[in-house]
Amino acid sequence: MEVNILAFIATALFILVPTAFLLII
Repeated sequence: MEVNILAFIATALFILVPTAFLLII
């Protein structure tokens, strides 16, 4: 389960960070 959680967090960050970066600009 730990691997799945880490993968989920990594995926969420991979999607949210660029999105937030574009929204801020």
